[in-house]
Amino acid sequence: MCRSIQPLRQGRAIAPDDAIDAAARQYVRKVTGMTRPTTRHAVAFEAAVADIAAATRRALDGVAENLASGDGENAWTPRRSRRADQDQRPIDAPIV
Repeated sequence: MCRSIQPLRQGRAIAPDDAIDAAARQYVRKVTGMTRPTTRHAVAFEAAVADIAAATRRALDGVAENLASGDGENAWTPRRSRRADQDQRPIDAPIV
């Protein structure tokens, strides 16, 4: 759907606020189908951008907080796919 979506976090480094705002604006444009809102919709459009930017910032701060703790158990790690689990299964194991 959106091939131009860029990650806003690389390791512990979080994107600056202007990049987060731009990503939020891109998201609102996509879901509303408006590249430029009309005058009637401008307030709702900008409120949605602000809400999504704030939620994104909270999510990124929470991830960075867990990474900065240095505790290996609480560090964020990507979820393993079922495919990765299947690749670890012995060849003669039954398929479930």
